[in-house]
Amino acid sequence: MDQLPFQSDIFDHVNEGIYILDRRGNYIYCNQAFLKMVGAAREEALSLNAFQLIPEGQVSFSVAVQAFEQKKRLTIINNVVTPKGYHYRQLATATPIFDGQEEVAYMLVEMMRLDLFRRRYQQAIL
Repeated sequence: MDQLPFQSDIFDHVNEGIYILDRRGNYIYCNQAFLKMVGAAREEALSLNAFQLIPEGQVSFSVAVQAFEQKKRLTIINNVVTPKGYHYRQLATATPIFDGQEEVAYMLVEMMRLDLFRRRYQQAIL
C-alpha cells in the first residue's frame, strides 16, 4: 500500500485502533493503538486474515467480514479475546473502500475499547 512519508507516524498517534484490510481480508496496515489493544507485534498482526478470526475464536463477530459481505459501513460492539488472553469489549466501525467496479478494494476498521473510552470520558468531564 502506498504511503505518504508521515502517514504511519500520524496514525500511530491516534488513540483508537486502526487497521486496513485488502480485498482478501489480509491485514496490510495497523497502528500502534491497535497493536497495544491486541497485545501483538506489527509483524504478527500483519499475518492475520479477518476471515479466519471467528473460526479461531479471536472475535465473536467480525464487523469487517460483515461489511465485506454487505458492502456497506457497519458499526458494532463486540467481545474480543486476543491470542495472548486479553479480553475486552470494543466499538468497531468498518468502512469499505471501493474500486472502480464497485467491489471492495480495502476495508478501513476503527476500534475503540469501551473501558478506555469510559475512562477518557470521565476524565474529560472532571
